[in-house]
Amino acid sequence: MERLRSLALNLLLAGMAVLLTIGLFELGARLLVPEWTPKHAARNFWTHDALLGWVHVPGASGVQDHRDFSVRIENNDHGLRDDDYSFERVPGKRRLLLLGDSFGWGFGVEFEENMIEILDERHPDWEMINASVAGYGTDQQLLYYRETGHRYQPDVVLLLFHPNDIEDNNDDYRYRYYKPHFELGPEGELVLTKVPVRELTRRQTIERFLHQRTFVLIRIWELFEDVEGALRDALRGGAANAAALDGEPSSDRSGELVLVPPELPPPPPAEELPKGREGRDVDLRRTRALVSLLAEEVRDDGAEFAVITIPGWPDPERALSDVLEQQGIPYLSLAPSFRGVPREESKFEHDPHWNAGGHAIAAEAVDDFLEERGLLD
Repeated sequence: MERLRSLALNLLLAGMAVLLTIGLFELGARLLVPEWTPKHAARNFWTHDALLGWVHVPGASGVQDHRDFSVRIENNDHGLRDDDYSFERVPGKRRLLLLGDSFGWGFGVEFEENMIEILDERHPDWEMINASVAGYGTDQQLLYYRETGHRYQPDVVLLLFHPNDIEDNNDDYRYRYYKPHFELGPEGELVLTKVPVRELTRRQTIERFLHQRTFVLIRIWELFEDVEGALRDALRGGAANAAALDGEPSSDRSGELVLVPPELPPPPPAEELPKGREGRDVDLRRTRALVSLLAEEVRDDGAEFAVITIPGWPDPERALSDVLEQQGIPYLSLAPSFRGVPREESKFEHDPHWNAGGHAIAAEAVDDFLEERGLLD
C-alpha cells in the first residue's frame, strides 16, 4: 500500500508539473507570440445542422476575439446576425435578402459597420435581411434559400460571391466541419449527397475547441496528429481521406434531391486558371451550375437576383461572367472599387477580411449598382 500511495503521489505531481508547464507556455505564447492567436473565432457561434452542416446558434451572443479586433456578436432568434425579422412582410416595406459568407456576416466588424447595415440605414423603406453565414459556399446558400430564405418573401436577393466559394462547393469537409455535397451527374445534373450531414466525432470536437481557444495546446495536438498520421499511412500503404476515417453517417438520403441546371457555356479550360490547394485544378462546373440554379429558384419566386463578386483568386469574373451574362443576371465586380486602396484602409493587418473601411467601400459600390440597375425602385 505504501508503494501504491507513493506511485499515486508521484503520478499526481508529474501530472501537475505537466499542466503547469503547458500553462506557462500558453501564457508565454499569448504574451510573446501574438501571431499564434486563434484565427477562427467566428466558429465559436456555429452549431451542427443536418442539412447545411452548420448554422449560427440562434440567440447566441458574445465577443469575437482576434489579434486585430474584438467585436460584439449577437444573433437573432433565426440565427442571423441581424435585427429580428418575421417571415411575414411588413406593409409598405420592401425586402432585400443577402446570401453570403464571413464577408457578408461581418467578420471582425461591429454590427452597424457591416456593408448591409450601412445600406439598410440609407434606405429606410427597405428591410435588408442579412442571411450570411460564415464559411458557407454556394451549395449551402442554395439549400438555405430553398429551406428558409424564400420564406422572407424578398423582392431582391443578392449573392455575395467570394472566390473561395469555388473550393467550398467542391468539398464535403471544410473548416473542420462536415457539409452537404453536390455530385455532378453524367448530364451535368447536381445530386445532393452527404445528407444528413454527420456530426463531429468527439476527437474532432476537441480539436475544434483547441483551434479556437489555445495558442500552444493545438500545436502539441497537431504534432501528435502528424506522427499518428504518418504511422497510419505507413500501415495502410498511403494517405486516407480524413473524413472517411470516421465511418459512414448513420443514415443517407443521397440522391433524394436532383437539380438540373439550364444549359451552360463550357467553363474556361483548367490550364488557363491557377491551381487550387495542393496543386489541384480548379473545377468550376459545380459553382456555375449552383449559381444558375439559385438564380432560377429566386426568379421563380418572383424576386430579382443579382451577384456581387469580391476580388480575389481565382478571378470570379473569369469564372462566372459568361454564365451571368447568358442568363441576364446583373452582377457587380467589387475589384475596381478596391483597386489602389491601401490595405490598412480596407482590410485587417493580419486577416484578409474587410475592416470597417472595406465595408464602407463595398456599401458605396453596391448602393450605386442597385440604384443604377433599378433594383431599389
